[in-house]
Amino acid sequence: NFAETSDKLIKPLALSPYKVDKTQGLIYFIILKAGKSTELCRNFKAGEEIVLMGPTGSKTYIPTSQNVILIGEGVRNMALLPIAQEIKNQGSKVTFFSVYNQQNDIFYIEKIKAAADEAYTFILSNNSDSNINNLMNKINEAKTSKNAYIIAYVTNTMLEEIKKYEQQLFKDSEFVCGILAPMQCMMKGICGQCIQKVDNDKGYIFSCASQEYDIKKFNPKLVATRLDQNSLLEKLGNVNK
Repeated sequence: NFAETSDKLIKPLALSPYKVDKTQGLIYFIILKAGKSTELCRNFKAGEEIVLMGPTGSKTYIPTSQNVILIGEGVRNMALLPIAQEIKNQGSKVTFFSVYNQQNDIFYIEKIKAAADEAYTFILSNNSDSNINNLMNKINEAKTSKNAYIIAYVTNTMLEEIKKYEQQLFKDSEFVCGILAPMQCMMKGICGQCIQKVDNDKGYIFSCASQEYDIKKFNPKLVATRLDQNSLLEKLGNVNK
């Protein structure tokens, strides 16, 4: 953004659009409140100039003629909407699982139903083992074939829960997850903020270049640790001077 003072300067934010209106030249984003910079976004005024860079990173793989399962949590469901629509356009069956913490969090449910062949909504208010187990069993039932392709845009906490069902869920399916890592430069290896350890020959990846990754080779606990380390600076940024 174009800030007159340093206290109103926003550091680069990694954002995913959920809608593009080419006719009016509009791009729609959702910004999650997660620190000083995202809090400052609330002060934007209509007509204010900002700078967008991108798109960057690898594109989402769109399967064709395949059984595709989408798992979204909270506002991340909106990022899955255009993916669901494009997958459906390519002839694949789309089963959409939208997960929320409470009933009041549910939104865009009609759009989710329109973008999917089957849609299910789950409320995991207390993240109890029985609620998680019910969700995982329903996802397993939806696979229906051994070549299912699963995409998850959920929190790292939910990814850790999903990993516990590895043999049941994705032993015979492809399963990629969105890596919700801290990002800054978006230039694939300059700042190193988004570096992640993975279990393959690469050893490490820059998640700004690979924002969706094979869940079998990725440990969400490491991302949670990185986010905890960064959270101190964000908390200090919110302290009134």
